[in-house]
Amino acid sequence: MRGLIGHTGFVGRNLARQRAWDACFDREDIDAIRGREFELLVCAGLPSNRWLANGNPGGDRSNMLSLAGALAEVRAERFVLVSTIDVYPVPVRVDESTPFDTPHSRAYGEHRLEFERIVAGRFSTCHVVRLPEAFGPDMRRNVLDDLIRRRDLDAVNPRGQQQWYPIDRLADDLDRVIGLGLPLVNLCSAPVETARLHREFFDDLKIGGLPGAGLRQDVRTLHGRSLGGDADYLMSVDQVVDEMGRWLRSLAQFGGLGC
Repeated sequence: MRGLIGHTGFVGRNLARQRAWDACFDREDIDAIRGREFELLVCAGLPSNRWLANGNPGGDRSNMLSLAGALAEVRAERFVLVSTIDVYPVPVRVDESTPFDTPHSRAYGEHRLEFERIVAGRFSTCHVVRLPEAFGPDMRRNVLDDLIRRRDLDAVNPRGQQQWYPIDRLADDLDRVIGLGLPLVNLCSAPVETARLHREFFDDLKIGGLPGAGLRQDVRTLHGRSLGGDADYLMSVDQVVDEMGRWLRSLAQFGGLGC
């Protein structure tokens, strides 16, 4: 049996489109998973809203422990967790071998790192994949979404450097990770300057009225070449920008923008 946790969220909804599943669960019915057995169980069940998690750390950790409690009563031959690069307190020049010596200042990353450790200890065959910001169908709010919707543009800092992941490739990447037997993988592309996204796709918009350097990310992977990329990343900057352009052109509101 193949199970999916989190099928109503952005990541889980896309996985539900990309593969067939025998059973799906979300936060509302997660207790129904207790006592079940799976050949493969994929979890994308923790909320991805950083603002809510950091604003209510007690509630966020309680939600995480509730999911962990349900999983304690599950048997799975193979477990896959879709996690986040937010587990790194400083997401610059780090990879899967980087020790966590710096304490977290934000609950979102701290609790997701704790959950990684819980499931790795719970399931004998466990794969954890860490995603950067993803884009694709049903994308939730982020810098790209703000640009698309022409919203809060003063807060979009062109000096920022962020990593992006095309969600359409996730199921295929999970298959590769499983096939290679990798217990931990950062599914990260090369960092893209926000200024380039602005120049390529949104040059009609005025952005970046706030001071500061902006978000800087440079999370790398030890498994880039095994997964079809280069030594440090799954995709180059140009490849990410090309994929983003293809997706943007598919959106109705971009029909006449020529990006």
